[in-house]
Amino acid sequence: THSFVAKVGAALNNGFSSSSNEAIADGLVELDDYDGVLWLLGDEGLADQTFDQTEENLLESYVGGGGSLIVSGAEVGYATDSTWLSNVLHAGYVADNGGTNVAGGYTFGAEYEEDYPDVLSGETVIWKYNTGGSAAVGWAGQIIVVGFGLENLEAKDRAEAYLELTSWVDDS
Repeated sequence: THSFVAKVGAALNNGFSSSSNEAIADGLVELDDYDGVLWLLGDEGLADQTFDQTEENLLESYVGGGGSLIVSGAEVGYATDSTWLSNVLHAGYVADNGGTNVAGGYTFGAEYEEDYPDVLSGETVIWKYNTGGSAAVGWAGQIIVVGFGLENLEAKDRAEAYLELTSWVDDS
């Protein structure tokens, strides 16, 4: 886990648990114990893998069982298997650089420089980059994919942005 997890939890203004992806893959944490999961990839990409096969299988089972999922990461589209991205997360990869650090009116870049925020496609556009491409897309009120790291939102934007996203999966 990373130090920004506490900042994310505080901004959620709700009870939360955190875990490493390794603990989930090893079966130490069961996704089915949670109604909603926020999966923060940060800037994991090809070198350090966005999702391994075990994680893909666990997430597919989780959303197939009705769990709500928000996934974010600067390389979520670029470095994730396109078939799995489409079939499970119901999102598509459009481009490797949104060309900005503003999406949906929120500024990101607080924790690290976001070199290549992904431009995505999907059923519902939730946020657009101020340059025009889709930054966050959703499917069926259950799944949201964000093309930059949500942990990287500026402190002033975190609570409102997280509320907007969690409301979308709760209310849709």
